[in-house]
Amino acid sequence: MSVFRLLIILLLAYLSVFGQAGQNDPNVKELADKIKTRSTHESMEAILAAGRSGNKNFIPFLQTIAEPEEVSYAFKTIPSYAQVALAMLGEKGYLWLILQEVDSEDIFLQNTGIEKLSLVGGPTAFKTFFRLLDEVQLRREKASAEDLEYARIHGFTLRTGDEILEPRSILAMRKLSTMVIDPPVSPAASPTLDDIKIWKEWFIQHQDLIR
Repeated sequence: MSVFRLLIILLLAYLSVFGQAGQNDPNVKELADKIKTRSTHESMEAILAAGRSGNKNFIPFLQTIAEPEEVSYAFKTIPSYAQVALAMLGEKGYLWLILQEVDSEDIFLQNTGIEKLSLVGGPTAFKTFFRLLDEVQLRREKASAEDLEYARIHGFTLRTGDEILEPRSILAMRKLSTMVIDPPVSPAASPTLDDIKIWKEWFIQHQDLIR
């Protein structure tokens, strides 16, 4: 997202949010000010803090910067973190969007969705990552129907498929090791397929997370 476009979005957010719920909540204005004046990293941390707060007054403002209609492979952005915060605050539509990314046919979008879901946390994240432990196949990039049609019309061969990513189980285990206080595999270790059994045994002892 360009700096100019982000400034336009923030301006619209200022104009809309303070005429809605939360207009008298100083926490909402403080968040908007941080996003306007602080670094992207500080802004993203502030957005996550808003999501963890449980304060529903943040929702209208976060909706103005989340851009849920756009597909983006970028994860560490203000719009992506706004989606995460909204999901944290119980906005089911945004959680659904993240889950759609996790199970997308686009392997790169899968990675983005898994990153977001690990920040959202909670039962849905644990249930999803537990399911992904069974995903042990390498992921190969697939051409979309639109790409195939474009290639057919213009008479060239797509090279889509050259990119191969690790199984989703590996990424799920990497995220799980940072989400729980007693991971059976150290976050400093690179997960392997042999660790799947270890994690499944761990979940047997922590079934309350996936009920």
